Amino acid sequence: RCVQEDNDGNIWVSHINQGIYRLRLNKSLDSVEELNFYNKNNGLPANTFNFVFKINKAHKKFILFGTRKGIYKFNN
Repeated sequence: RCVQEDNDGNIWVSHINQGIYRLRLNKSLDSVEELNFYNKNNGLPANTFNFVFKINKAHKKFILFGTRKGIYKFNN
């Protein structure tokens, strides 16, 4: 539903009913070499209605997550 790229080239994808995915593509950009999934079990307030947004400020991209309980920022 929402797709954004961060400063490190990770692709963030939100799914309306499941959570948020972070994908790392290979150098050829034709397959996924790493996949991480985030939902209520690891940081989000719920599994549903999570959205990924990108804010550009001073040549940096900030990935934010809109949820029913507010705005979240990813913390490694």
